[in-house]
Amino acid sequence: MKILSKTDIMRHQQCTTKLALDKRENPRKDRPLDESKHPHIRSHYRSEGGYQIEDIAETMFDGIQRSTLYGVRGLLETQSLVFAKAPSIAQASAQSKGNYARADILAKISQSQVNPELRQYIRENYTSTYGGNHALYEIKSATSIRKDFILDLAFQTHVFESSGYKIGRAYLITVNKDFQRNSDQINPHEFLNVTDVTDKVLEELPNLSERIEQAHLTLNQEDIPLSTIYKQCKHTQPDKICPHISYCPNWTNLDPEKTPIFYLPYLSTKKQDQYAEDNVMYIEDIDPEDKKLTKTQTPVVLAHKQDQPLIKLDKIQEFLGQVDTDLPISFLDFETFTKVIPEIGHKPYQLIPILSSTGVLYPTNHLVRHDFIEISMPSNSRFFAESLIRNIESTGTIFSWFMQFEKQVVKQLIDMNPDLEEDLNSICDRMLDLRDPFSKGYYVDRRFEGLTKLKKVGEVLSQDLSYSGLEVDHGSLVGDKWYEMINSDDIHKRNEIITNLQKYCSMDTTSLVRIYQFLKDLN
Repeated sequence: MKILSKTDIMRHQQCTTKLALDKRENPRKDRPLDESKHPHIRSHYRSEGGYQIEDIAETMFDGIQRSTLYGVRGLLETQSLVFAKAPSIAQASAQSKGNYARADILAKISQSQVNPELRQYIRENYTSTYGGNHALYEIKSATSIRKDFILDLAFQTHVFESSGYKIGRAYLITVNKDFQRNSDQINPHEFLNVTDVTDKVLEELPNLSERIEQAHLTLNQEDIPLSTIYKQCKHTQPDKICPHISYCPNWTNLDPEKTPIFYLPYLSTKKQDQYAEDNVMYIEDIDPEDKKLTKTQTPVVLAHKQDQPLIKLDKIQEFLGQVDTDLPISFLDFETFTKVIPEIGHKPYQLIPILSSTGVLYPTNHLVRHDFIEISMPSNSRFFAESLIRNIESTGTIFSWFMQFEKQVVKQLIDMNPDLEEDLNSICDRMLDLRDPFSKGYYVDRRFEGLTKLKKVGEVLSQDLSYSGLEVDHGSLVGDKWYEMINSDDIHKRNEIITNLQKYCSMDTTSLVRIYQFLKDLN
């Protein structure tokens, strides 16, 4: 019998096929990616941040002791620490009936602290034997509480209770998104939020046994179960693509000549399930008059039905009519870095601009390019802000892609550099989102695969434009490589990474220019 962990129960919740394949094959074996560029685990700085949060959280517990062993030895070590009356245990583990759980923190609590509803449920469904009441604490690097976090804690509660431990409370420790770091030391009580989620865990427990039973069946059956396939199976970020995608039976059975329905933009899981009940698996099979379709989805269906781009020329001309072609036209793209453990002066996950590429197209059709990259962790991004003001013309339209993002970052630059407010506000005021003609359905091509990402649109509309030859070929890699660069003492390596990052960002700006010219040439 295979052991079921909390990771397994979460995977089973997402996709039974993936859980079965995870246990049958090496998850790294078939990921269709270049290993030199796309790591199979999250980047080092993100993993490091998660561990640092655990370390910070543990300082809130006086006398905490850490279980350092795994497997049977870890189970025995946890029991030993409980019998020794350790006030709290980091990385405590428990196993019962083929289920294994490892808790971030198991802490002793008094009888008065026990949740009475949970106590009653436990008495009716479990037999606890190990001394004293305990609370479970799950530490997350997120800034909000998600439903899967509750399921995680419910599974831990079930396993620890089944193993004989008395669980009286369940807490989630998350990051306070409003915390601003002002010194080298981080106050854990200000940086972290501790939320009692016992009631929510209690709501999950009655249905958990059935879920666990189903997960065990998945783990131990010979046949691979078939699950509904969703867009996240083939995630747009390379490091999030399912590692089994090329031999998952759900994918290999798809008609290669048609477009799977989950490429329909903004398709909810509920709506996809409704289509599946009607045996509608491909966009080509959807009736364009279907009332379930939104205004954004209908043009995509029509483009697939016609097998040619759907073009609303009047809308495109109206959009371009906002541009004064007698003035310079600027194109702006920049990349950001986020970090859960903030630098001094920053908040968790604050967008830190690190790289920009600008192009200015003059009325003479002459294009001038500028690049900027931070070579160390910036404190107030002053140099970045000044580079934008310097490299973008003071008049004329500024094209960006997904304008909300750029404006959000520029507003942060204003907060950190109030003396530059007038110039930076001018940049925001003159921005125009080049994504609008595509996201609003003015130009829809089935080759976009339901996406309106700059990379996808640029490569489709400009056949000689390709990101595939770049060392950094996806936005999700930029932060990883930049962080690697600023922490490297190897000058050659630093320069190489800088060059690769600038090539990627510059390619985005080239895409903006090409897309604008493509739209302008439509008639």
